[in-house]
Order: sequence, then C-alpha cells, then structure tokens
Amino acid sequence: MVLDQSALEQLPLPFSNPERIVLITRKDAELMAEAWEAGIVSVVSEEDPISTVLLAIMAAGLRVEKPHGSSAPGGDFPTAGTADAPLPPCHRSLGSKRCKTQ
Repeated sequence: MVLDQSALEQLPLPFSNPERIVLITRKDAELMAEAWEAGIVSVVSEEDPISTVLLAIMAAGLRVEKPHGSSAPGGDFPTAGTADAPLPPCHRSLGSKRCKTQ
C-alpha cells in the first residue's frame, strides 16, 4: 500500500501489515519517527528519485506474511525437507590439486 501523509492519517491504528506500507512524505524527522513507531519501515521523500520510490514499493511487495512457525528467526534458511537446486559442474583447466607422495 503506497500512501501519502494525509492518507496515512485516515487509517486506524494499529496497522494490520505496517511492513507492507510505503509512505511518501516530506523530509520531517518527527513524522518519520511516528511512522517508524507505527511499524512502517519504508519511508521515502517526495524529492527522492522515482527509482528509489519504485525500489521501496517492490521491497514492500516482497514482504509477505508467512504462516507462524514456517521460518527460523533471523532469516529464511532451507530446512531439511527442502530440495536444493542442482549446481553446475566445476570446469577446471588447472589439473588435479592432489598432493603426490612417493
């Protein structure tokens, strides 16, 4: 959800998914602090380049709610039940690295 300050003020607190909100506003430290306390992590300025705004929107779109207990705290890591992607074979032109003993 992409909002400006006036639209944000009309929403009831607490927000259901604040991590999915992108706030576009003027550079105001107090407003940015309020947004952060409400759980909004994507705040961009009206003066920011469009590429920065688009990046914030794409990042918010990737923050989907995961079912409880589906991932370990601190990040998404493969579990024992997941299949790994096949890796391409290494192509070495330097020959064998084995140590020959006599």
